[in-house]
Amino acid sequence: SRQLEVDGRPFAIRGMAVGNWSLPGPAYFRDLASAGINTVFCLSPPGSGADRDRWLAAFIDRAGDAGLRVVVGPAAAGLRPDDWPRQRADFLATVRRYAGDPRVIAWYGLDEPAAASWEDADLRGFHDAIAALDDRRVIFTNWAYDGVPADASREPRGTLAATDIYAFSDYPFAVYGGGLPRYARTLERVATRAGAAGDAAHAWIQLYSGFDAWREPTPAELRGMVFLGLVHGAMYSYWESGTPSPASWAALAALNRDAERVTMTLAGAVALPPAGGDGFAWRRYRGPAGDYLLVLRTEPRAGQFLLPGVAAGSRLRPVLEAGRPAVMTPDGVVARFGPYDAELFSLEAP
Repeated sequence: SRQLEVDGRPFAIRGMAVGNWSLPGPAYFRDLASAGINTVFCLSPPGSGADRDRWLAAFIDRAGDAGLRVVVGPAAAGLRPDDWPRQRADFLATVRRYAGDPRVIAWYGLDEPAAASWEDADLRGFHDAIAALDDRRVIFTNWAYDGVPADASREPRGTLAATDIYAFSDYPFAVYGGGLPRYARTLERVATRAGAAGDAAHAWIQLYSGFDAWREPTPAELRGMVFLGLVHGAMYSYWESGTPSPASWAALAALNRDAERVTMTLAGAVALPPAGGDGFAWRRYRGPAGDYLLVLRTEPRAGQFLLPGVAAGSRLRPVLEAGRPAVMTPDGVVARFGPYDAELFSLEAP
């Protein structure tokens, strides 16, 4: 599979889905950029023909002016449409039109394909048709929680040959949601299978309370979902189909800045396998100047983290929250975390 790069360097999506109910004004895109979003997903522009083309062109212009990258799609979602050949042809025409536009970084081919209505060949063939028109950009297929096999060694409908990024959506507080525990299990299976295949992983994060949701996540729960993805090496984007609460919006900027700092700090470091237990998930990284340790509290209550096996005399420095208390003891690293709290530590050998 192709890897996502922008300007010749690896690129980690921190995205926002932007719906097709109206064309956002320039200020909306600037607000997203100031909140640490670096990518917007243009979801199925409305209308057809020239009207649709003008809508999409204006969207890409406004996003680009704000310094955002764009992912276009999906061509279809859920059940295979009765007029799939026409929708397929329309999307491929869009790929032809924007294949040379540097503001577009990926194609979102299919969203949550319902297994009973699609054949593997449909999904793989559509991926290959896009790739034949644009061999430089990655291609998304996104599977719903029930499209992710329970056995992480198995591949979803269409197989991973139908995508360059193994993406999934599992909204914990929606009608079919299973809370954060099921979200975590789905993410772990996706990241495990993507890693084995050499693919990137991507998680959609619920950021809405309307439509099919019975509530929106709290700021702490949003942090838990984002950092669980980071522990497992997954990129993330927010699915926003309604205006979230002011508290959620206010939390986004700090959360995205922390995620960006983690990504930049760990660039070039070698990730060891993720681990978890006793209400925590963590991952250790080997860097040229020392080790790093990314830790997430995965419970809705505070807890104390202990990591044994760290050399005595090592220096421990929190990267995200400078004043966070963390100490080296004879038993290892000890730090206290609030609900769904996270930290990146620098571990410098004695």
